[in-house]
Amino acid sequence: MEANCHNLSGSDLTFVGLRNICDSIPFLSEYRVVIVEDLLSSFNRRGNLRKSVGTNRSKIPASGNRMSTWDGLSQYISDLMPQTTMLVFVDSSLAKDNSLLEQLKGLVTVKELTPLIGEPLRRWIKTQVGKKGSSISADAVTLLSELMKGNLWALENELEKLSLYAGDRPIGEPDVLLLVAQAKDANIFAATDVLLEGKCSEAMHMFHLIRNEGFEMPYIITMIARQLRQVVLTRDMLNQGASESDIGNTLGISHKFVLRKTIAQARNQSLVGLKWLYSKLLDTDLAIKMGRLSQDVALDILIGDSNEAHSIH
Repeated sequence: MEANCHNLSGSDLTFVGLRNICDSIPFLSEYRVVIVEDLLSSFNRRGNLRKSVGTNRSKIPASGNRMSTWDGLSQYISDLMPQTTMLVFVDSSLAKDNSLLEQLKGLVTVKELTPLIGEPLRRWIKTQVGKKGSSISADAVTLLSELMKGNLWALENELEKLSLYAGDRPIGEPDVLLLVAQAKDANIFAATDVLLEGKCSEAMHMFHLIRNEGFEMPYIITMIARQLRQVVLTRDMLNQGASESDIGNTLGISHKFVLRKTIAQARNQSLVGLKWLYSKLLDTDLAIKMGRLSQDVALDILIGDSNEAHSIH
């Protein structure tokens, strides 16, 4: 129950305030859970020293003064805190010589929870999908791991949704792009990728899905033009022998999925075809703004013309 779970910020918490919450009896439950974030880390001695560099130390409040206000914490936890209270301290980093943690030695259990990244995270995704009786493609695993990072709780929810949607077939990259909220920004790149490949029917479907999400044609045209510009610049850098990381840094593309797609587009397209598509984008934009075509009709014509751009060399 929410009434028996409290999340507290250690930055403005006092010992008296913590005791008042921990002393409360749980309501219609066996336990009360009290989670305190970033209290212990504020007593990292090395952190305090780093903060004092270049500063007049005489103006810095002595950490011992604050420490003295928490002197009774260990005795409270061992002798006075109700057994119905579960007290949890959550900190992003703790120094070995943390003064408050030293006070609590023997009273607390310390667990280091390292976020899953890279291959361990990809293995975790595959395992969880398997437990749901489904399978997933390697591309979908990579995209999910990049989009969701180490947020396992959110990942679990997305995998449940994707497994139900895919049914008996493997979960694929298009499923992730369609259903995962964090992938919405990547949809325009995937749709442009299909557009540049000249796959008219698939591009039509993807761009109309984007339209149905509420995006107007001027925005779609702007995003396609932006991606075309990235492709042209990438093509030029590839010709000069630039590496993938150099291209990403120069263009400001931090998302590996988007970077890989942009490089693949650059390798598969001719500069002549890209320039031709640029001119079609301009024609489409003018036709909409001058009222000659509706947004949806203009989109369909643009997609139909893209097949010709793909054939130009």
